[in-house]
Amino acid sequence: MRILALSDTHNLHRSITVPMEGDLLIHAGDFSFFFEDMPAIRDFNAWLGELRFRHKIVVPGNHERIMYEHPELRRLITNATLLVNDAVTIRGVRLWGSPVTCDDEAFGCSSAEERRALYESIPEGTDIVITHGPPYGVCDEEFRAKGIHRGCPELLAAIQRTKPQVHIFGHVHASRGAKRIGETTFINAAMLGWSGDLENKPISFEFPLGR
Repeated sequence: MRILALSDTHNLHRSITVPMEGDLLIHAGDFSFFFEDMPAIRDFNAWLGELRFRHKIVVPGNHERIMYEHPELRRLITNATLLVNDAVTIRGVRLWGSPVTCDDEAFGCSSAEERRALYESIPEGTDIVITHGPPYGVCDEEFRAKGIHRGCPELLAAIQRTKPQVHIFGHVHASRGAKRIGETTFINAAMLGWSGDLENKPISFEFPLGR
């Protein structure tokens, strides 16, 4: 199954110039920029409907905090499956997604104890975990703050416990990239750069079915 992962497009989704097609699109959050920009959210949903993917998954980011404050607005995303601390199975692939980040209270879980309880709900046997924020120490350093990690220790512990094949996230734009540690491939799919433009491309990879 061909998967295309992206994150942190911040209203610039229509500026993406690479071919946007495959079996599964995964957007790991921050598709908007201003917290209550309803036209931008509606346009993002319309854009999703124009893409040639059999399946699409979206996890909100901290810039979509309005979907936490007003959960009924999650219904604005009709052209993808929106995951908010929830799971879905697509073609036998088990996915779980969450918008929670440890350095922003946009979707609650501001304490380590709350995050630990949330991540304990990740089902055993999950193949792909999608979160907006990164795990601690993995693709989570800001460009101007080397050695300072913005990732979540509780999320890292959950990934080490559940051992998904892939963990997709964003949030920390400067650490975009992929890294394999143990049984898990970690993908920071953030696209927005320091210039304010989409400096990075979506990350495409093949995920084997029937494993």
